[in-house]
Amino acid sequence: MGTRGLIVVRRPNQRSEGTRSTAVYNHKDSYPSWLGKKLFTRFSETGVRGTVDEILGNGDKWSITYEGEERDLVNNEGVDYLFHEWVYVIDLVEDLFKGYATARLDAHDLPGETDYHKGTVVEAFSTGLNDTLSDEALEKAQNDANDEAARVRNETLFGVNRSHYEEVLTIIREEAENLGMETVETLATHGRVEATLQVPGHELYVQLTVRQRAPRGEDKLHHVNTMFGTTPHSFSGSVKYEVKNGNPEEFKEILEKIRNGEAGRDFLKWRDERNLPGIGEELRERLEVA
Repeated sequence: MGTRGLIVVRRPNQRSEGTRSTAVYNHKDSYPSWLGKKLFTRFSETGVRGTVDEILGNGDKWSITYEGEERDLVNNEGVDYLFHEWVYVIDLVEDLFKGYATARLDAHDLPGETDYHKGTVVEAFSTGLNDTLSDEALEKAQNDANDEAARVRNETLFGVNRSHYEEVLTIIREEAENLGMETVETLATHGRVEATLQVPGHELYVQLTVRQRAPRGEDKLHHVNTMFGTTPHSFSGSVKYEVKNGNPEEFKEILEKIRNGEAGRDFLKWRDERNLPGIGEELRERLEVA
């Protein structure tokens, strides 16, 4: 499914004092390098008013509470922070065009109530309605806002960010090296760390994905997902482990299971007990002898 978003149009209220705002749903390609660019182009080609008439005339629309301030888009009942990944504001009162990345702040992946309308926004850009931004500027704004939204979400819910996961990655690298495994590829974001390891002697690769899944302020419970493959770019299945408080010794235990083949055998046993579809004879053979 595509990247969904909202376009909010704020206008003077013709029937009374003040302003009124209308939200229009955009069902795909809502990121700035596409939808933002498209709106800038339409402003130039048909004018702002003409573009607004097109948007309001053709889209699925509803009322939204928005008075012109960024704070109005925080915990807004008119925004679904799960589905609306980007929000654009065409402000005909202030003559501004703004783009925001959203950050969902409900604890849907923690114990507790799910609330799709709990979230905040991170400004990607703000310009006059008659201004424009280059493709490069929009791409940078998109990447920076996405990264900041991820930081806000993970710090708010879990109390962690990229720095924490870089520390986890250092532990994995060092322990893997001590066990004779090569770290082939890595990725550390505000929400997870990924590491692809090569198990020597068996042409076997393992991808670890580590996420913290304990609420902010509680003990840091990390979920460690391990996947297996015969190349560093294609993986099957998973075995899940838990590590409390980022304990290096517990990470070491998991890596030892990978190195001595126990993790692979656990994976095969788990699949066989559930009669799951095959994973390919080549991978099965390597896991059985690892």
